[in-house]
Amino acid sequence: MSVPIEFFNLVILRSALDTKYEGGSAAFIDDHGPFDGHVRAYDADLVKFGAMNPSDMLSRTKYVESLGLAGVIKQGDIDSWGDFCVMDELMGPTLPCEWIEYDRENRSAALKQS
Repeated sequence: MSVPIEFFNLVILRSALDTKYEGGSAAFIDDHGPFDGHVRAYDADLVKFGAMNPSDMLSRTKYVESLGLAGVIKQGDIDSWGDFCVMDELMGPTLPCEWIEYDRENRSAALKQS
């Protein structure tokens, strides 16, 4: 499974929402579904917010951080993504993200299989 990547994207781990959002990822999707313009796609593992510009993306990242989700984390000396990942349609993740797999050809993202 995967979610489409278009313009700017905030891709959230459903497992993080299940532990940090009241009611879990299903409640998050209900609360932020397609009718309010935030959640644009989801699969069994990921939820995606879309944005058309960096300013909107910044407000979305600040919002999900206010819910207790971890954004940029340190792994040694390297900044990487925690509970969510910001992705660009052309370049993929804007920082290292160990749990995401980006398919540039199909412009989609999926949870990396171990």
